[in-house]
Amino acid sequence: MQEFHENWYSDFQLNELTKLVSEVRHLPGVFVEIGCWEGRSTVQIAANCAPQPLHAIDHWLGNVDEGADHPSVLAVADRDVYSTFLRNIAPFPHVVVHRSSGEEAFSAWDLPVKFAHVDVGHTYEATKQVIDVVLPHMVPGGIVCGDDYLESHVGRRDLHGGVQRAVGESLPYHSVVGNLWFWRTIEPRFTIGMAF
Repeated sequence: MQEFHENWYSDFQLNELTKLVSEVRHLPGVFVEIGCWEGRSTVQIAANCAPQPLHAIDHWLGNVDEGADHPSVLAVADRDVYSTFLRNIAPFPHVVVHRSSGEEAFSAWDLPVKFAHVDVGHTYEATKQVIDVVLPHMVPGGIVCGDDYLESHVGRRDLHGGVQRAVGESLPYHSVVGNLWFWRTIEPRFTIGMAF
């Protein structure tokens, strides 16, 4: 039985995430999630992309960029979040786990990505770094999306403008549904050199 200690991802948002997953199933490439925690969103993505591979990337240290007193950092000190994640995704053999930061995982990444869910630290820097390393691997028509858009807004000086600033700078034509942001790569309209 799956166990989630925190409810940081609403049912509404999980349903919206499912819709985004279904929109890219037909594309080439893999599904990626960067920032998994106990796997609430991972399970949702895995259930809807099966049997296609989902690469789950996290260092399972919590939001260390937000300080030693951040609730996620304190939770990691109190319980084994990584083991809980592994138990929660056990029914999904197509999930490939990478225990590292997004930047570390993508430093040697060589797979095309059709879907990337970004749920890392809430600072501008943490989110921007991950978006920047993921974008070069996205296939045409692919989706980059993520959590915490409303809570980590541009007015949050403690987060240097947070998720909202990072997404706005990197993906200026993004969309927002509740706390979930998403952006689609541009579908090519023609091939260079094509005869007309």
